[in-house]
Amino acid sequence: MDFWREVIIKKSLKNNLLRSTGIVAIGIALGYLFFFVLFPIIMIGAPTPLYSIHNFDTKNHALIIRILDLRNTTVLVKTYDVLPARSIAYDRGFGWYPKAAWTPFTWSEGEYTFSVMLDEAYTASHTTHVQITQTVVIDIDFMDTPLKITEVWV
Repeated sequence: MDFWREVIIKKSLKNNLLRSTGIVAIGIALGYLFFFVLFPIIMIGAPTPLYSIHNFDTKNHALIIRILDLRNTTVLVKTYDVLPARSIAYDRGFGWYPKAAWTPFTWSEGEYTFSVMLDEAYTASHTTHVQITQTVVIDIDFMDTPLKITEVWV
């Protein structure tokens, strides 16, 4: 009788320990999620698009965007056919950039070079330290400069 009582007590203690460990692990995961994901959004707002393209011209244009990291490794390549008087925005996701360039203790995504080719005739590049509230703006405007790259902070 004492043997079975002892086995039941040990099993109960083991289950309580596992349950407590699970609760602590879930608490740490939720704390991490709040502090490093939700807290920045609460404090400074939702992430802005990574880049946006604006065609102020009256013609269609072919545009190629290549994003390079500090080691000149291509991170993202996109091709667009931009219609007249139209805009395109590329929303950033949780994985467009290399994981090694991002740390959960900074809200910066690293330094990248945006290299843009317009109609296989015009090129421009811009290097910037990308932040979650910063958007790289690419303007197509043949009245002024055919291709211009700037940054906008929200």
